[in-house]
Amino acid sequence: MKIGFISDLHLGFGKERELYEDCFIMFEKILLELAEECEIIFIAGDLFDEKDPDNETILKTLQIFKKIRKKDKKLKFKINEKEFEEKVPIIFAIHGNHDRKLKDETSIYKIFDELNFFHYITIGKIIFENEKICIYAMSNVPERYAKDVLKEKLNPKPIGNYFNILVLHQNIFPYIYSQEESSLKISDLPKDFNLIVNGHIHLRNVERIENLTLLILGSPIITQISEKEINEKRGYNIVEIEDDSKNFKIFFKEVELPRKYYLLEFESDNFKIENFIQRINEIISKNKEKSVIKIKLVGKKELEDRILKNILSVFEDKAIIRFENLIESEKILEIQKEIQIIKEKKSIDEIILSVLLERLKEKNFSNSFNFEKLLELFEDGDVDSLVDILTKTQKTLV
Repeated sequence: MKIGFISDLHLGFGKERELYEDCFIMFEKILLELAEECEIIFIAGDLFDEKDPDNETILKTLQIFKKIRKKDKKLKFKINEKEFEEKVPIIFAIHGNHDRKLKDETSIYKIFDELNFFHYITIGKIIFENEKICIYAMSNVPERYAKDVLKEKLNPKPIGNYFNILVLHQNIFPYIYSQEESSLKISDLPKDFNLIVNGHIHLRNVERIENLTLLILGSPIITQISEKEINEKRGYNIVEIEDDSKNFKIFFKEVELPRKYYLLEFESDNFKIENFIQRINEIISKNKEKSVIKIKLVGKKELEDRILKNILSVFEDKAIIRFENLIESEKILEIQKEIQIIKEKKSIDEIILSVLLERLKEKNFSNSFNFEKLLELFEDGDVDSLVDILTKTQKTLV
C-alpha cells in the first residue's frame, strides 16, 4: 500500500503572475504523479494560500483535480464510522492555517468535498480494515488550542496490529515554522503510532524519536526567499507500507521548480549601479525562464527610492526582483530601538490590545466591547471582521 503526502501548495500565492502560475504547475505535476503511483493521497493543509480563494484559483484547482484518472481497484474504508467504497486513488484533505475558516463559515474544502474531489477531514479517524491502516487527522487550529484539541477532542488511540498514522498541520516544538507560540511539543504526540505526518513547516525533515517517526512534509514551492528555502529540494513524499503493517519506507520524489531563485547581497555604502546590473544580467543570461532574485541591501547609507524603482523598471520583463532593505540608518535604528523598548515592557498580546484600544478610542466606540474577542479575531486571522469593526462599518462584535 502506498500513501502519497503533500502539503502547503498555497494555490493562489504570488502577486506576480509567473509565481501564481508556478504553484499550479507544481500541483498538477505532483498530484498526477501521485495518482498514478498511490492508492491513497493525503493533502495535509494549506492547499490554498487564503481562506477565500478567488474564482480563478478555484477554477484552476478544479480543472487539475478533474485530470485524475481513477483505477478499477476499489478500497473499503470508514470515516468516523461512516462506510465508503471507492476506486483508487482516494484523496483526503485537512485545512491549514492559511485556508482555515472560522467556525460558522463554510470552508472551500467543504465545497471540494461535496464535489467528490476529496474527503475533507476537520477532525476524525479513517480506517481501512482490510489493509489494517488507521489514520487520525486534525485540521489546523489556533496554536494555543492545539494541545487540548489533540488530546481531548481527537484523542488518538492506536489500533493493535494496524499501521497507525497521525496527520497534523501545526507547530510542534522544537520544529517551529514561525514566531507563533506552540502549545504542542514532541512529548505531547502519541508514542505508540507508527508515523506522525505534519504539514505547515516548509522545510522537509524526517526524525526518528525513540519508536516514533516524524515526517515533516515541507512545501513544494518557495514562499519566503532565504538561503535555506532556495537550497531546499522540492517535491512530495510517498509512504510504502508492507503487508504485515509493521514495516514501511518513506520515499522523497524531487520535482524541479519552474524557475530558479537567487539571493544577492549588496552594501549600500559602496553601492555601484554598474556592478549591480552586471550581476543581474549574468543570472538572466543563463536562465530561460524569468528568475526570482531577492536583493538584500545592507549598510548604513539609505538609497533613494527612485534608484530602486529605476532598477525594477529596467528588468521587469526579464526577472522578478524583490528588495529586502536591511539598511541601518540612524532613523531606522531609532525606530527599532523604540519598538524594542515596547516589546520589553509588554507582551505581544498586550501590544495588540493597546493598539486596538487606542484605535477604538479614536473612533468613539463604547466601552461595552469584548476586547478579548477582538484579539481572538486577530489570532484567527479574521481580518475582514477586524477591518469592518475598526472602520466603523460594524459597530459591535455581535
